[in-house]
Parts: sequence; C-alpha cells; structure tokens
Amino acid sequence: MKTEQLPHPKANEMADEFVSSLSKLNRYFSITFVITAKKGE
Repeated sequence: MKTEQLPHPKANEMADEFVSSLSKLNRYFSITFVITAKKGE
C-alpha cells in the first residue's frame, strides 16, 4: 500500500490539533448540558 505524501505535514498536524480541540469542546458542552439539565429538574 502506498501512503500519500501530504504537501504540508504542518497542515496534517493542525488538523489533528483541530480535531482534538473539537472533541474537548464537545466533551465540555456535553458535561455542561448534563449539569444544566439536572439543575432544571
């Protein structure tokens, strides 16, 4: 199998960072939502 060489390795790095920060945000919002929902009961 041939692995495609990206023109900018940096872009790949940034994409990884972006994805990880997105999942952190997602987790944060999920927790916040759960807490808010519990308070609303």
